[in-house]
Amino acid sequence: MVIPRRPRSRGPSWVCMLPGIGPGQTAPDEVGLGQAEQLLGRRAVRTARHACGRLWLAGDPGTQDWRVVAAGSVRVALFGHCPLPDSALRGRVERAVACGTIDALTRLPGDFLLLVSSPDAVHGYTDPAGLRRLFHTRHHDQVLISDRAALLAELTGAAIDTRWLAARLACPELVSAAAATAAPYTAIHTVPPGHRITLDRTPATRTPVTVAGYWTPPGSDGHIDFGEAAGRLADALTGAVTDATTHTTTGPTGIGAGMVSCQLSGGLDSAALAGLAAQQPGRPMLLVTAASVTAANDDVFWARRVAANLPGAGCRIRHRVLEPGEHPAFFAPADPGLPLLDEPAPFAASAARICHLAQVVTASGARVHLNGQGGDEVLTAPVGYLRDHLRQAPRDALRRVRGHAALSGVAARHLLAAMTTNPSYRSWLAGLAAGDLTYRPGRRDRDRVGEMAGWEAPVLLPPWATGDAEAMLREQLRGAAAQAVPLAATASRHYELVRVRAMARRAGLYRDALEALGVTARFPFFDRAVLHACLAVHPAQRTDPWQPKPLLHAALGPALGPVLPDRRTKGHYNHDILHGLATHREALLEMFDGSALAGLGLIDDTRIRRAIGDAEHGRIPPSFLNETLACETWLKAHHHTTTQSTSGAA
Repeated sequence: MVIPRRPRSRGPSWVCMLPGIGPGQTAPDEVGLGQAEQLLGRRAVRTARHACGRLWLAGDPGTQDWRVVAAGSVRVALFGHCPLPDSALRGRVERAVACGTIDALTRLPGDFLLLVSSPDAVHGYTDPAGLRRLFHTRHHDQVLISDRAALLAELTGAAIDTRWLAARLACPELVSAAAATAAPYTAIHTVPPGHRITLDRTPATRTPVTVAGYWTPPGSDGHIDFGEAAGRLADALTGAVTDATTHTTTGPTGIGAGMVSCQLSGGLDSAALAGLAAQQPGRPMLLVTAASVTAANDDVFWARRVAANLPGAGCRIRHRVLEPGEHPAFFAPADPGLPLLDEPAPFAASAARICHLAQVVTASGARVHLNGQGGDEVLTAPVGYLRDHLRQAPRDALRRVRGHAALSGVAARHLLAAMTTNPSYRSWLAGLAAGDLTYRPGRRDRDRVGEMAGWEAPVLLPPWATGDAEAMLREQLRGAAAQAVPLAATASRHYELVRVRAMARRAGLYRDALEALGVTARFPFFDRAVLHACLAVHPAQRTDPWQPKPLLHAALGPALGPVLPDRRTKGHYNHDILHGLATHREALLEMFDGSALAGLGLIDDTRIRRAIGDAEHGRIPPSFLNETLACETWLKAHHHTTTQSTSGAA
């Protein structure tokens, strides 16, 4: 199949919100606000205004929904994806405004940012999972809010935060207490998922900013019956897939009822999405599976089995397997047209593969791409659920301890011992801050158990990180330990929400990259109704060491039958990663010969070059190199973009 050259990237969509002023009042800083309005207006494709006439929203929606509804002096905007028709959305907004229940609009289907302008205040709501993010900063005494931190940095001249970047080198990522409000740029702050940011529009208050949670995780006041939850999940996931594949966007590449593509790994999550999408009569679909260089990876076997059981297989449904010879290797140079994302891309090592995927998808005529990211996080609980289960059902919990220990390759006695301790979140963070923060090969069994049983996965820096980087990370951990508040009352629920938010953040960056390449990515497992249906179930009922994802089987088994694979394996791409390292070693060695990260004093180029040269025989997980590569690539792209902007201005 000949893959046409993709169109030039237009960059990801964006929206920026200005507080404006109340009717008949004077802005505290007309000059600063006017500068922001002028710059945003020049960049924007779409704008919307407060009831008083001043600019409120500016942005480029791309393939995202951009819908603004007026209800008296209140303006409500949805940015993202919501399947409701305009008339239904207008009715819901008008009722919410009349009843003073704006928060209820966050429960509409889809995933989106909810933005509200009233005479006295401006509000912005992030989604509960964290797929739709918001950042805020001050500019000439005015508050600006955007879903793009990079845009706010451009508007205000904010520099990259070296402390944030040092923490970004760590794996798996900075603990949530430190990362919740941090952003890649100085003086720019993140609004956490499930939170509302409010700006008072009264001049006397100098537009104070308040950030508060509006979302309470389900199950906080008791769990629902497993059978009831399975029914809810079936309805929610079916609705999310249907909405994602049939809804027509307001963007320039309207989706309509055309071709849909689906990432099919052969696992339960992607099989469920493919099966639900295939139930839509007459809809053509492309299934895409990436093959591995090793026969030990059985993704392709299971993917073909799933595809063969779909209604319409071989007719309106095509299955495309991307063989290693045609699919770029890991660490291949990425397309220089990829946009500068808000932060280093967690898929840095596979950036060229994503570009190729986008070319395959767009060449097929598809514009919507379903992805199963989030399935693992919402359908299963961290092993720490055993801590509470030991008190509630000790006999069953002991049986599960043995099962989870066998699955993870650790001693059951060590896992049981970890589950009988219950440190507070702050003491756990303090212990983390006082310990060794650098990865050491050959970790002990007890270390791996600690990762499974803690409040979160312990954060570690790669061996090539400098002492300065470690000191910056330790300082952030100590600061978090002094005032951290967990996301939930139990370590298991806290860890669960941390996992959901971390994966949603990664999915959001993946969505932004695909959008810039002409593909609209949808992640049905992060839909609010799906998230609620899963989290409302007791963790011991949806997490079973002997049966993968029992809730998904119970929800969709009756409808999809043999489409859901009875699979007990999980494909890994370690051999593919090592193959890519060997293929592109020289380019990687050159990248870290005078790297930007070394210039900031965060890594030692000699040590990382040694690790790259010895990758096949070393014992350092490839994820550390991927994160460092992501930061280095992002820094250089940021410098290149800034240089271009400066040259253009000159």
